[in-house]
Amino acid sequence: MNGEEELFASCSLQQLLRDSEHPLRERAYRQPRSAEELAEKKSGFYEIERGDSPFALGLTDYAHALLTGWSAWAGDRPFASAYPAVAGKLAANFGRLAAKRRIVTASLEPVVPYGGAAAAADGGIALSGKQHFGRDVLYADELLLFVQERGDQGVGSIWLLPLKESLSRGTSKTVLESAGVTIYFDGAFIPEERALVFRLPEAAGRLAGDPAFTALADYQWSARQIERLGLALGAAFAWAERTELSQELHIQSALGEAIQGLETLKALVHAAELEASPAPDGSYAPSVVPLAAARKAGGAYYKHALGLLERLAGSAWFAEAGEADPLVRLTLKLIGSEAAFWRTRHEAYAFGDPIREAARYYGLYPAGRLRARYASFWEQVLPERAYAEETRLSLKGGEVR
Repeated sequence: MNGEEELFASCSLQQLLRDSEHPLRERAYRQPRSAEELAEKKSGFYEIERGDSPFALGLTDYAHALLTGWSAWAGDRPFASAYPAVAGKLAANFGRLAAKRRIVTASLEPVVPYGGAAAAADGGIALSGKQHFGRDVLYADELLLFVQERGDQGVGSIWLLPLKESLSRGTSKTVLESAGVTIYFDGAFIPEERALVFRLPEAAGRLAGDPAFTALADYQWSARQIERLGLALGAAFAWAERTELSQELHIQSALGEAIQGLETLKALVHAAELEASPAPDGSYAPSVVPLAAARKAGGAYYKHALGLLERLAGSAWFAEAGEADPLVRLTLKLIGSEAAFWRTRHEAYAFGDPIREAARYYGLYPAGRLRARYASFWEQVLPERAYAEETRLSLKGGEVR
């Protein structure tokens, strides 16, 4: 851990909240203009209090990175031409949030308004409904809401709802629960200028789901998961040594496979850095293909690591020095509480069904490279006429003899 990482890790929640000039708050809205600045985006609020704060779920960091990434695309000519009002609101709201270093968080699940639709109001929108958030919402200035109304196949609107400011109309009620916070909205008023996207499913779908628009957020998310995965594996290794199971060949094999998962995730994030390219505004954008693979793999690797930790700790942790033992306390936080259960679900299924994520990656992957290699191989080993027939059949799904 270098000096800056130690500074962030030792930062308290109150320090971050009191100091609007805190480096993490400034960095949250910084557009990366070099490979070095892109690498700095891996830091986030999740690091404070050594990864044990309400921001540890990474939702605040994801919201900040989404807004930063969207602002880079606000000036993209095709997008701005198709959705000029959306592009203008993205740029204006990003400037407003960045100037005040506002803390924004989100839920990755869309809000479904009561009755299936939000109500139009003079100068804005009135939202009635409920949504579950992480505990970071208790310290946020604004909410980034993804809204799915009746008839929408996915997200159809994206709004910013002020929390710290008094709502000019309507109310919101916050209910603290064991695994997070639920907010009930009753006619909560969202000013028109903060309705980033209003009933434009195509525009909302691009912002929320197009890998180019979410690349910076996916990059930050995967970097955070590397830290979480390393912590879980560290605990697993500690239990293997304490119980002397590390001498068993099958345990060594299981730990080796887990290490391979961690290193694969790190390699994918590194590949996204190496293949970074300019966004429309000239900022540095990580490559979307390795990030899509990392986003798909990270949750599965984390879930597997916790299963290995549970296997190695076994019943030994009940017989150890109780909760005063640091390793037992860490294990309780990772796998031995209701909050740990929901945390595992969050890491593994934050973006929905893993099968759908795999299908998304299939559609994204540039398979033309593989086809070109296949064609090049047969071109060298087959006569020209036979090669043409072989290639025609293979690409059309025919039988290759």
